[in-house]
Amino acid sequence: MLYVVVNTKGGVGKSVVSGHLLTAYQFHRKNSPVRYVEIDDQNMSLQNIADSSIVIADTVKTESLDSFAMQLVLENEDAIIDVGGNITSMMFLNSINNIGSLRGNAIYFIPILDSKQDLKNAIDTYNLIRVSDNISKIVFVLNRAINKNNANLLHEQFIEFFGRKELDIRPAFETITDAYLIALNSDFVYNILARHKKTLIEVSVDDVKESLNEAIAKNRENPEARDEAIKLLYHEKVIVACKKLFENEYIPLFDELRRIEED
Repeated sequence: MLYVVVNTKGGVGKSVVSGHLLTAYQFHRKNSPVRYVEIDDQNMSLQNIADSSIVIADTVKTESLDSFAMQLVLENEDAIIDVGGNITSMMFLNSINNIGSLRGNAIYFIPILDSKQDLKNAIDTYNLIRVSDNISKIVFVLNRAINKNNANLLHEQFIEFFGRKELDIRPAFETITDAYLIALNSDFVYNILARHKKTLIEVSVDDVKESLNEAIAKNRENPEARDEAIKLLYHEKVIVACKKLFENEYIPLFDELRRIEED
């Protein structure tokens, strides 16, 4: 199965969905390296997970999109396809449309933020996929939610998506009946992970306790060792945050993703 993360608007959090959620989903399910392809002339997403030991990374330039699209039709292994925003997403989907579709071997994920423009681009992306593909599943991902477990708050934040009768805002799903919906909470740890250059699932199982205890002991004997102790203390804090996010949000999301695949 191909997990294609795409949106004709940039800056909507595609790298969080592809580089953290979907890599975790795939690795957790198979316990083996995850194939990850970034379609972007800048390769910005791969830079954020450059030191990952669970990702088998590859890049595709926009000049090779037509041949890559044909290759995807024949693909027989799981892969995460992270498509760059704006014109790159449009070029990719046009290349797919030129050969028909991915023949049901893909699930498309469309990340969306909470503005009216984000909704427009997400629906434009959906429509571009459906030009020639009525089989592949499409999942809207409400990204950077304040609290996805509070339905009222989620609907208020993504009012352009869910609609509001009193304000004459029609819900997006009123005209879209064949797509799925998941949500991802906003979390500070995603910004920090870019510095670690690893996926969230990898950092969540890091263990620096022994090194941290040694650094603290050295600091007590020699204050000049303080910087290393602080660095490891901060790393431990990030590990705890990743582990909490993985257990409390990702594991339940894995169940949702499995249900979507099996539906």
